[in-house]
Amino acid sequence: MPHTSRPGKQTTYWAAWALLACILGLAAGSCKKDKFATDTDFFVKHYGGPEYNTGQDVLQTPDGGYLLLGERATTVAAQTQVILIKVDSAGNETSLLVLGEGKASQLYPLSTGNYMAVGEVEDGSGSTDMLFAQVDATGALAWTQTYGYAGTDESAVSVIERRDGGLTILGNEADGTGHWDLRVVFATIAGDTELTYHYGQPFSDELAKATVEVRDSNFLVCGTTNSNATGVDLFALSVLNPPQAIDQVWSWPLVGDQYCVGVTLLASGDYLVLGGETSSNIHLVAARWDPVSLDSVRNVQAYDFLAVEDFVPAALRAHRGTFYVAGHTAAHDFALARLDSNAALLGQLTYPGADVEQALGVTATADSGWALVGTLARNGAGLMMLVKDKPTQ
Repeated sequence: MPHTSRPGKQTTYWAAWALLACILGLAAGSCKKDKFATDTDFFVKHYGGPEYNTGQDVLQTPDGGYLLLGERATTVAAQTQVILIKVDSAGNETSLLVLGEGKASQLYPLSTGNYMAVGEVEDGSGSTDMLFAQVDATGALAWTQTYGYAGTDESAVSVIERRDGGLTILGNEADGTGHWDLRVVFATIAGDTELTYHYGQPFSDELAKATVEVRDSNFLVCGTTNSNATGVDLFALSVLNPPQAIDQVWSWPLVGDQYCVGVTLLASGDYLVLGGETSSNIHLVAARWDPVSLDSVRNVQAYDFLAVEDFVPAALRAHRGTFYVAGHTAAHDFALARLDSNAALLGQLTYPGADVEQALGVTATADSGWALVGTLARNGAGLMMLVKDKPTQ
């Protein structure tokens, strides 16, 4: 994905400069453990090393600590392990759980107080299966399940808890022609597969990202497709009550590349698909649906560019009327955009550092702040990186 700088890069408040000072200190091996290192309002922590580590998602637990889902390199070339790290409220590691060799995708909080982690794991045949794992708030494993077929690569990318108590898991599967199809899996709360559907066009990739339950067992799914000659496009589809499966499909054949970050319900009652666009400058983009039928995109506001400077979005998390979007700048610094309940921009923050840093997951915190997780890359190695922050006012 190309990264193009824009003029007028936003200057952030004191916390960002404190972060820069600490990262520079880390590079020199002289970051002191003073109030900055123990401040629960703002801190930076790194995990792993010397192998390559990355953080994919983060959620705060009731004890004020955090669950971090990510990957670490193994001793086998090009292989990684899916790991779940539990840390306390100051970011200190308390436990580590290995879920298998593969890749991590997303964490999701369940109504029971447990959490779902999804991704992909090696299936023993040279291919990958969808990974579903449930853990408690301490990071201890409750159960793990896999889904897939021998000889076919499959990966879970996101999960939600349905209104009936089951799970809807989105993923992708190789279609046998060198391309990828989107897969929707309905499962019990224990991870047992009930129904599965897939969607794909011949000789193109349709990749899932996120879903929301519109009505009982009726889902709006967002993803990306390269079925148009214009490049990679944002697209969405609706999944009706089983067994009717895939219903409507929409896509936007615009010049340049677009991709999905997440989908959520707005205060207005519309449904918002949030994504990124990289044809010229880097933007957040939004598409909105009529809340009643979902049969067509609202033409007057079908595709909006949100005025976010120099921002490559990666993840969306909604919390109490605020949307938190994690990402990075073209200069590869951690960045956060916040939107209100109707997707109006509240502000953008940049956390400058001396290395290549990319935020890939975000969560709101109990003190009205937020936490970003991602990776810090340096000299061919990498660390999982956690940044905790909150407003100064």
